[in-house]
Amino acid sequence: MANFSVAYLILSRVEFGDNPEKFLHTNPGEQGWTIGGIYELYNKEVIDWKFIRDVLEVCTYDPERASVMLYADSATKQSVFNHFRREYWDKILLDEVQDQSKANNIFLSGVHIGIRNAAKLAQKVVQVQQDGFIGQYTIRALNNYNEPMFKTHFDKLEIANYNNLIERNPNLEWARAGFLNRAYEV
Repeated sequence: MANFSVAYLILSRVEFGDNPEKFLHTNPGEQGWTIGGIYELYNKEVIDWKFIRDVLEVCTYDPERASVMLYADSATKQSVFNHFRREYWDKILLDEVQDQSKANNIFLSGVHIGIRNAAKLAQKVVQVQQDGFIGQYTIRALNNYNEPMFKTHFDKLEIANYNNLIERNPNLEWARAGFLNRAYEV
């Protein structure tokens, strides 16, 4: 069975290079902070943003210094880890996927484009109803699908999705390399 901790290590690499100085950062065109891959604007209740701003103040608003301090804080790191486990991995039953690579692909895509959209991509690959909900029928189909073919087809759909997203919102062009990196990382 797939293991969340393995997938989370990959997420850490693509989100902040597993670099403590980049654990807390801002991205061009975004409003607010991102910590460990959790974007403040859409996740106001997930993380203690007041604590993060207090750490920034203590660090005289040096984001790299604050980032290192927050990375060293086990409670903050555990909150980030728990959030991704609970809101992404668990909600689409990725513990039940036998192949780690398949689970990694769906998880990383889900963090970026939403779990329902990632589930639909996976369902399209394994040719089951694309309802965005992974249940036992989809799990069986995923577990029976050839892994190298899954990766090839999933990556193709994921990249097309990113290209469509940028086409609809040209302000995201700055993120193209990161989108592609995420797709090819697993």
